[in-house]
Amino acid sequence: MDDQLQAFFDESNKPARDPKTGQVSGTGNHYAVGAAVILKGDQERTRRALEEIRADLGYELHYSDLSQARRRDLIDAILGIATWDGYLFETAKPLDLSGKREHRTRSRVVGQALKTLSIDVGVCNIVLESRSKPAAGFVKLDDNDHKTFQKLRGRQEVSPDLRVRHGTKDEPLLWIADLLAGVRTDWLCNTNSRALFPLVAHRIQSIVQVPSH
Repeated sequence: MDDQLQAFFDESNKPARDPKTGQVSGTGNHYAVGAAVILKGDQERTRRALEEIRADLGYELHYSDLSQARRRDLIDAILGIATWDGYLFETAKPLDLSGKREHRTRSRVVGQALKTLSIDVGVCNIVLESRSKPAAGFVKLDDNDHKTFQKLRGRQEVSPDLRVRHGTKDEPLLWIADLLAGVRTDWLCNTNSRALFPLVAHRIQSIVQVPSH
């Protein structure tokens, strides 16, 4: 059905910086999940538009790998695509994300994103960027996401029709989510790219802060 809403998730995790010195502050990390929500019927032309942007710019559209100037060019190009809406889910404050704390934080933030987009927005299918390497026998991180989803389904906190799967960076629609998550944590963490978030803020439908407990 072309009128079904689908969402594409990616994450960003960065240390907070002192706004005066630009140095890592030691107060912890901000974690954010960006979500690009797109009608199923618009997905193919949106993919084509993103592929054209990559060809025109001449580089891969992975936010963390880009210079400040290239990030700005990427933002301008993606803002020219009218078929997506952005959502952000983030920690309410910097947190110690060492060791297993990051996994627990991801579970809380992704869980809130699944609930909000399923119940409040009506998203039927969600694709999360894979953090695992199945060819190497390493699938635990993606399994953790599926466990989070199954717990929510068992508690009836998401729609029974919601479907969740993982995709790789080869999926162009994940490039929008990657941009949203990256530009948001730059803003929260006072990085050199902090000034870029206001450029995309008007395309963000909501920002949900997830408490640490």
